Amino acid sequence: MSEVTYEGISNEAYGAYGIVMFLIITMGLSGNITTIVTLLQPEHRTKSVTYLMLNLAVADIFICGLGYPVAVTYNLKDHHASMKDSRRCSWLAFANALSGIACIYTLTLMSISQYRGVCKIVVTSRQLNPCSCKRLAVNLFGIWAVAFALCSPPFFKWNRFVPIQSGISCHPDWLSQDPSDKAYIWFLVTGGFFIPLTLISVSYILTYR
Repeated sequence: MSEVTYEGISNEAYGAYGIVMFLIITMGLSGNITTIVTLLQPEHRTKSVTYLMLNLAVADIFICGLGYPVAVTYNLKDHHASMKDSRRCSWLAFANALSGIACIYTLTLMSISQYRGVCKIVVTSRQLNPCSCKRLAVNLFGIWAVAFALCSPPFFKWNRFVPIQSGISCHPDWLSQDPSDKAYIWFLVTGGFFIPLTLISVSYILTYR
């Protein structure tokens, strides 16, 4: 019979977890590095959406290179203790959330860019110039600034990062009944999900109407 470890998870399950995570990290890093190399070719550099696609690749590399390895190494090293190390737990939850929200807002800007591109084609061809470097820099900085603003409050005692039930990952404390913690969850869900979902939906509705 399989030996049962933290929260009823067997050694075999942890072994499978390690293999799957190794494949995810390997394919994630290699695939996104290849994407970056491809997008930096001269024929792609003049397209404004290229830089948003690059940002997606960078966000994926961030979590594959700095987030997942932390979870894998210390889950497999001592899965009985697992996410009881609060510093590692906090970093993993923060890295996951930061990367995810950065990707969400990058996709949001891509949908807005698509709508603006269609409008420019319909209205006038003389507006079809690539985004300026300044606007691109502002957009990219804004994406990461918003993601950081949404994910960092638990470091300042507004809510906290806690292990999930299995202990192999962490997330904000969704179940806390404290009014302050609930307020943070609404802040995170609204800013990280509902606002970008609304912007994406409106952009595509206006694009295809």
